[in-house]
Amino acid sequence: MSLNPVHIKRIASKEARDDLMNYVLEQDMLSEFIEFLSSNDERLRAKCCWVLQQITDDYPKALLPFSDTLIHLLPNYTSDAEKRFVMRYFNFQPLPKDENELTQLMNFGFDWLIDPKEAIAQRAFAMTTLFRISDVVPEIKHELALTIEAQREFGSSGFKNRAKHILKKLNAEL
Repeated sequence: MSLNPVHIKRIASKEARDDLMNYVLEQDMLSEFIEFLSSNDERLRAKCCWVLQQITDDYPKALLPFSDTLIHLLPNYTSDAEKRFVMRYFNFQPLPKDENELTQLMNFGFDWLIDPKEAIAQRAFAMTTLFRISDVVPEIKHELALTIEAQREFGSSGFKNRAKHILKKLNAEL
């Protein structure tokens, strides 16, 4: 096995994903693997995100050294898989300490949350990431509450449920 982009793009099963994940971790090739997120090939980036998501789930601290890279690549993310991965990642992992990185994550979060063309999953994960950011940047709490309220009626039942819980917490803090 190798880090061949053609091979990565062909991954279709969880077993193949897990094999690649284990190979990347065992060979200490995580930094080389993450470089594929800079590719112009959207399918390659999406498959890499699938593997990276499993790495995050199984080894939560493995990607911590690359958090800044994930943020710097935000403008490159075009697929649902990429957007869902990065917003889900910051639902559970430490937020960036750097103010510029935090602002960039916040701006993309708001953009994806308010865009009705975005998939529900990344909008829901963006909502949670923004709520976490509001603990660091309390000035956004009011705007976040208004945005969630405006988006709530257009969401799935899961989105509405998450919105209800986050709004309850936000309103208690406002």
